[in-house]
Amino acid sequence: MRRGIHERQGAEVLVADYQSQPLEGEPGSVTIVINFPSMDAARAWYDSPEYRNIVDLRTDNGEGVVLLADGFAMPR
Repeated sequence: MRRGIHERQGAEVLVADYQSQPLEGEPGSVTIVINFPSMDAARAWYDSPEYRNIVDLRTDNGEGVVLLADGFAMPR
């Protein structure tokens, strides 16, 4: 089985919901959350030639937002 570009950067898909139900605001109907081991790994995925070669498939066929955010650990 071929691994996805994100998996080659050590990431895993945490959420892939194609029937998201917004309660506030106007997000899209699809929600995907990918967890990378670090911000550097996420940036390496986004800047990779592999992703740059296919990003038009996403941007030309839908509207969406891509953002990078640090993880959060609740203080004890």
